[in-house]
Amino acid sequence: MNFKPISEHELARLKDDELISHAVAARDARKQDAFEETLKLFVGRRFGLVEYWVSRKSNANDRDEIVSRAFVSIIKGIGKFRGRSTGQMVEWMRTVTGRRIADFYRDKEKTPRMVPLGEQPKEDEDWGPTNLGNPDDTGGVEVEMLIEQTLETRNEVQQEVIRLRMKGYSSKEVAEMSSDQKMSFTNVDKIFSRFRQDIEKAMQDDA
Repeated sequence: MNFKPISEHELARLKDDELISHAVAARDARKQDAFEETLKLFVGRRFGLVEYWVSRKSNANDRDEIVSRAFVSIIKGIGKFRGRSTGQMVEWMRTVTGRRIADFYRDKEKTPRMVPLGEQPKEDEDWGPTNLGNPDDTGGVEVEMLIEQTLETRNEVQQEVIRLRMKGYSSKEVAEMSSDQKMSFTNVDKIFSRFRQDIEKAMQDDA
């Protein structure tokens, strides 16, 4: 692909796949500065995704520091990216983030843990069935366990989709963030809808 420099304004208007294509074209043309600047714009759009990855494997008190370390590491190492697609870029970011999480807890001699649903921010609490109840209710722990058990029946990509939807991202945003390059917002809707139905059915069976 021939590389054609464009303005910052034009760059900002590009969709994610177009950004990656432009970055790859710049790299192939040995325009390293343009390559890195384009990828930095892509990464900037994914700050929330880095926060999500960190939130799943960290304590609340450590989260901001780990996110900061991960984001700095991604930016500093961005010139090392050798992929050619949006999915590969997202996966590279996830790998870097995972290493920073591991480094942090190795340095601190701490053990990462999964964050219970009840400790998630309040704005994320309305993701599911209306009868899930309040995390402070006596049945809150059972609901959280039920959600995690149901998640474990899904594959890695489906879990990623469900957790992102639970975080409040739209189906379109989740499809763009997904490590599965073929994921569509329609598939996201189907995955999340089936998950909610299974949760509701499991709750009725336990009643």
